[in-house]
Amino acid sequence: MPHLRSHGPVKHTFEEVDLELETVADSSAEVKVSNLKFDFTPHPTPHNTPPSSPRISMAANCTVHQQAFDGFTGNRSSIATPAITNPNSWQIPSYIMTAIANDKFHGWDDEDAPAHLSRLARIVSTFKLQGASDDAIYLHLFPFSLADRAIIWLDSQAEGTFTMWEALLSAFLKKYFSPAKASRLRDQIHSFRMEPDEPYYLAWERFQNLLSRCSQHGLTP
Repeated sequence: MPHLRSHGPVKHTFEEVDLELETVADSSAEVKVSNLKFDFTPHPTPHNTPPSSPRISMAANCTVHQQAFDGFTGNRSSIATPAITNPNSWQIPSYIMTAIANDKFHGWDDEDAPAHLSRLARIVSTFKLQGASDDAIYLHLFPFSLADRAIIWLDSQAEGTFTMWEALLSAFLKKYFSPAKASRLRDQIHSFRMEPDEPYYLAWERFQNLLSRCSQHGLTP
């Protein structure tokens, strides 16, 4: 039987060789990863450039509250009243102010603008002020006869728009007694009929009320 001479023990099995290779690969990977440097700081690009903060320019030594009220005096008015030659006599009787305050025009669709002007003229005709023209009196008192939408309309006009009563009266009628409204009233007058079982005197009063609301009714007495 031939003698088999031993060449020494086998140093590694195949399994051990594979394990060593994996260990070497892992260690080299750890070395590579440890040498990497990560930078998480965002860098602007044409697509993600952050917007710049808005700049607010304010006058030197001026607060926001001061800027909000800059130029505000509280004296703005669309009416420029004529000068009074005798300011010492410029005192409206209290009963006049009460009568005007009790008969305000609000600007509602069913209100009668010409009738309001007629009542105002009747009130103003009860007194005179020395050194004050009729224009001055009407321009001073008319705003006190308005309320709600009507006074908002007057206040919305440009400052100093009205210097004469005639111009203010015309603008007021144009706003609250338009040609379309006058046309509807004329149609009601021309097609007036008594209601069934309506007393004659009530029908007559209703007809006269329509006539008073539209002076352009086109009927002769």
